[in-house]
Amino acid sequence: MSRLGDQERETVDEVWGKFAEGERSGEFFLEIEYVLEVYMKRHYPRGSDFLEAVTEAAGGGFERVLVLGSGNGALERAIAQRGLAQDILGIDVSERALAHSRRAAEEAGFEGIRYLAADLNRPPNGLGTFDLVFAPSSVHHVEELETYFDWVAASLRPGGLFAMQEYVGPSRNQWTPKQLEVANGVLPLIPEYFRRLPDGTHKEDIWTPTPEEMIASDPSEAVRSAEILPLLEERFEVVRRVDNGGALAMLVLHGISRNFHHDESDSLAVLRFLLHVDDLLMREQVLESNFCDVIARPRSSPRRHPPDSKGF
Repeated sequence: MSRLGDQERETVDEVWGKFAEGERSGEFFLEIEYVLEVYMKRHYPRGSDFLEAVTEAAGGGFERVLVLGSGNGALERAIAQRGLAQDILGIDVSERALAHSRRAAEEAGFEGIRYLAADLNRPPNGLGTFDLVFAPSSVHHVEELETYFDWVAASLRPGGLFAMQEYVGPSRNQWTPKQLEVANGVLPLIPEYFRRLPDGTHKEDIWTPTPEEMIASDPSEAVRSAEILPLLEERFEVVRRVDNGGALAMLVLHGISRNFHHDESDSLAVLRFLLHVDDLLMREQVLESNFCDVIARPRSSPRRHPPDSKGF
């Protein structure tokens, strides 16, 4: 899939348009508020986040920012709200998501945010260069990774940064035997109440979806995710990488995430247990991380160290 066909584009537009508009399935690991707002930020100081780390790595704000896979537009609005840049361009393949983002930016009064529809397998030309290119969980939807990374590198000004928060686990979610072994061992330890499925039955085992099932659901999902980091490192110098885990919890919580609520003590106890085991398995190199935050610069790009920059 060098480029999304018409039918594939329609499927992607529906999937990510609904997500941008706030519709959630209740199935996925990252839909749990505690996971997204606490667990995935645990490596940063309290009250801080990845965007702040990116800003610190750059030594300050940015003139021009490009967001690839802008989704619901929350990142662009956060950049504008914090006064980090006035010229912000968001790109997404979903026209429905872009319409939502445009409305939200207009309602918030952010005149410097613009949007463009494009398939990131064939990045658009003529956009100029940027101080920051940010990919918020979108690279794993790109099949033409070589073209994509070369284009990102060429789109950065000298000293510019590329930042991504990304799923880098098995492509098409083809789980490893070790992941399945551990996940199926841990699942029965989760109380039955939290394993309830929407149809009233209970989740009893974990299996690998077929590639055909993945493509039918979203033809762009995790298309070459396992190759992201190796291809990135060929072209970029990694300034900072934070591994966020998920190789266990993502599998165990899939389909039952709606049962976990941050304001319920029993939910939190189960989540903390599961995420602690996830962290331990990653730290002891039993399982590789499924998610990571990366800040990088093109290998040929000079470093930018403003006088007041703390650096890393």
